[in-house]
Amino acid sequence: METKNKKLTAQQIQDILFEKNVFVDKVSVNKGIHKVMLGFFYTHGYTAEKFEEQISIALPNAKIIESGEIWKQFNGGAPIERQSHWYVKFTI
Repeated sequence: METKNKKLTAQQIQDILFEKNVFVDKVSVNKGIHKVMLGFFYTHGYTAEKFEEQISIALPNAKIIESGEIWKQFNGGAPIERQSHWYVKFTI
């Protein structure tokens, strides 16, 4: 799928990532900024930097704005934003 000069929806981003074996829990788009999130309970050595690298490889046209790791106390059933997660914000 060509991503140059095209506004991609959250679903299209998720489909592209899935095709490239990059799994995310949520994709959102707000004012042209895409945000992907991946929740965790245990990190098992995975980091925000590794997540950012996977996104950069899967979406080579993406310009990374910010990435990081959010730690929250476990709350079963809470949305991903209120659980521990890694995130990457980017534009295409």
